Amino acid sequence: MLPLITPSTPLHTCRCKTPFGMLRLGCSDDDLLFCEFERSSHRQAVSDRILQFTGRAFREVPVKSDGILHETARQLAEYFDGRRRHFDLPLGFIGTDFERSVWEAILDIPFGHLDTCTELATSLGRPQSASAVGRAAWQSPFSVIVPLHRLLGHYWRPEEREGEWRTFRTLLTLEGARPACRPDDAQDLLDIFL
Repeated sequence: MLPLITPSTPLHTCRCKTPFGMLRLGCSDDDLLFCEFERSSHRQAVSDRILQFTGRAFREVPVKSDGILHETARQLAEYFDGRRRHFDLPLGFIGTDFERSVWEAILDIPFGHLDTCTELATSLGRPQSASAVGRAAWQSPFSVIVPLHRLLGHYWRPEEREGEWRTFRTLLTLEGARPACRPDDAQDLLDIFL
């Protein structure tokens, strides 16, 4: 279900410092709507999609002035300190039905495990859709929180998002990642990351 945003719904954004750079967070009264690294080449596409959906811009606020933003920053700090393995946040997925189903499935990949787009597509009942799953995953507006770094696929193009690749590798190392899929299917992909 898409988040309910009316013309009077406040939309807030803030910056959140992490060991890997600044994250930009955005929320409505009820949902976190995005969490993207500021240096991400993907950030503008996320901003454009959110603006198209909401029809207006976000207001910059201090992180502690908004309950959802403050809680997100707190949980992110716990994750980066090694004290949190999953997030418990109200996520407002702005995307197609298929994209939202992919993002929800990515949330189910356990901390420290790796999976492939093929395995995820199969779990969604669409075993021939690995490329579509990869493209949908790449559209996620939630860095770290929707753990895209745990999903491996041949659709990755490191030259397009070099900063994200470095961050993915670091997050995988932080989690002590190991493949949940068959090792022979993932070994060439693991070599890319680790």
